[in-house]
Amino acid sequence: MELLKISEQLGELMTEDGYTRLTLAQAMDTDAAKFLGFMNDESFPSFRTFVSLTDFFHCSADFLIGLTDYPKREARYLLAPPFCEQIKKLLHAEKLSIYKLHRGAGLSDSVIRKWLKGQLMPSLPSLLRIVQYLDYPLDYIIGRVT
Repeated sequence: MELLKISEQLGELMTEDGYTRLTLAQAMDTDAAKFLGFMNDESFPSFRTFVSLTDFFHCSADFLIGLTDYPKREARYLLAPPFCEQIKKLLHAEKLSIYKLHRGAGLSDSVIRKWLKGQLMPSLPSLLRIVQYLDYPLDYIIGRVT
C-alpha cells in the first residue's frame, strides 16, 4: 500500500532524535536486524513493534504510517490496550457487526474473529483498511486516543 511510508517517517524521527538503527535497537532493547525489513521498505513492522515505535518516539501512529505529515509529539497518548479489547470496544462504539466491518473494510471475517479472541494481531495494511473505512485516526483505532 502506497500510503505506508514507515521507513521515511521513522528515518525522520531517528534523525531528529539522533538515533541510528543500532542505537535505536539498543534503546528499545531489541535486535537491529528487526528494523532492517521495514527500514528498507521490504516488510511492515508487526503490530507490537509499530505501537512500540509510536510510544518510543511519542508520535502519532498516523504520522508513522504516513497518513499525516506532522508527528504531533506534543499530544497526550494513552498506552494502547490489547487489540482484542480495543476492537471489541470499537465495534460496540460504532455499532458495527463483524459482518459490517468485514464488508466495509474488506477484511476476512475469520481474521476479525481471531482479533476478537486475541489469537491474532492486525497487520498494518489491515489497520489502514479500518482507518479508511471508518475515517478515524489510527491512534483512535488502536486505542492511543479517545
